[in-house]
Amino acid sequence: MTTGEVQAHLSEVYGAGVSRQTISTITDKVLEGTAEWPNRPLDAVYPVIFIGAIHVKIRDGAVADRPIYVALAVTVEGRRDILGLWAGEGGEGAKQRSLSPGSQTVGLRLGSSPLDPTTSVI
Repeated sequence: MTTGEVQAHLSEVYGAGVSRQTISTITDKVLEGTAEWPNRPLDAVYPVIFIGAIHVKIRDGAVADRPIYVALAVTVEGRRDILGLWAGEGGEGAKQRSLSPGSQTVGLRLGSSPLDPTTSVI
């Protein structure tokens, strides 16, 4: 969307008058934070981790249903933290074995203890 389209949407839906410069400044700040987010340090322990997906239609040449995965954790303090988001290839379904985005690993150890030899890394 262009800044003009965002400006028109805010005016039409919310009745808010926001300048294109303000929209541009906000967008730049959000993009800055978005670029830093994947490289932030993760907590050593997450008591609860949820991994889920939603299927959406994505146009990449042709329109196809693709899963968008999310790894959501709850910290020891009770805060929610999104650990990762990634798009999968189509047709993965419930039998998908690799939950890491592509060949990258998120760096989370799954198991009852960091010393547990059966602990796996995603």
